[in-house]
Amino acid sequence: CGERTYTPSLFSVNGERWSIGFSSVQIEVPENPETPLYIAGYMNGEEFTDILDYQCANAVWLSCSEDSGMLLIGVDCVGLGSDTVDLIRDGLSDFAAEVGCASIAVYATHTHAGIDTLGLWGPYAQQGKNAEFIDNVITAAIAAGKAAYEDRSSGALYYGKTEAENLQYDSRYPLVYDENMHQLRFEPDDSAYNGIRMIFFAAHAESLRGDNLYISRDFPGIMADEIKKECGDDMLFIPGAIGGLIMTPEILDKSLDDGSPQYHVDNCRLTGELLSRMILLSINEYTETEVPPM
Repeated sequence: CGERTYTPSLFSVNGERWSIGFSSVQIEVPENPETPLYIAGYMNGEEFTDILDYQCANAVWLSCSEDSGMLLIGVDCVGLGSDTVDLIRDGLSDFAAEVGCASIAVYATHTHAGIDTLGLWGPYAQQGKNAEFIDNVITAAIAAGKAAYEDRSSGALYYGKTEAENLQYDSRYPLVYDENMHQLRFEPDDSAYNGIRMIFFAAHAESLRGDNLYISRDFPGIMADEIKKECGDDMLFIPGAIGGLIMTPEILDKSLDDGSPQYHVDNCRLTGELLSRMILLSINEYTETEVPPM
C-alpha cells in the first residue's frame, strides 16, 4: 500500500465518474467549562481525566452529478440526539440549497471514550450534557460538511470486504452479527487528492473498556491513523448493525493487566492496528468490485 497503483475504471470511457470529497474537523474541548465534562462510558458522574486523541467530525461528500449530491457526517461520540442532528442540518441548510445537497445523513461512531452527548452519564438523576461541548460538536460537523464538498474530486469507487477474524463477538443472545468489514474505496483521478475509504464494521467502539476516563476516538481513530500512515488515504468509520452488544474482544494477555490505564490504551491501539492491517492486506484490486456511478 506504500505507492498508489491505479485500477482501470470500467466507466471512465463513457465519462461516468464519482465526485467525492473528505474532511475531518477536531471537536474542541472547553477549557473552563461551566458544567463538568462527563465520559460517556459505563459509569455515571465520571469526568474525563486526559485526552488520548481528540474527537472529530468527519464528512464525505458523495455525488455522481454536478447538480446533486449528499453528505455523510460521522461524529466521534456515543450518540446524537435528534435535536443536535436538526441543528447540524439547519446550519447546513443554506449551503445545501446552494450546492444541490439532496440529503444530509448525520450519525455517531458510538465511541464510549467521548464526552457525554446524550445526557445519560451525569450523576444519577442529573442531565450530563455540557452545552458548550454540544455547540462545538455542531460547529465542527457543519465545518466538516462544507469542507468535504470543497475537497471533492472525480474518480472511481470500489467495494470490497474481509472477514474480521476473531476480532468481534456478540455478548448477548441471540448471537447474530455481520462477521465482515466492508469497504468503499474512492480512487481519485488526480493524484493531488487523497484516496478515501468508508469502512463499515459491526462492533461497539469500546476497546478502552469500562474503566476508561480518557477522551478518544477509540479503535476507529487508530484505524484512521494507521491507514493514513500506510497509504495516505482518509477514512470515514461507519458502525454496522451493532445489535445487543457486539464488541471487540480483549486482545492483550489479561495477565499483563496491572490495573493501570496503559493496559487498556495498548489494547485499543492493538485492536485498531489489527483491523486496519486486515483492511489493507485482504482487500485489494483482485477482490474489489467497481461501483458504477448512479
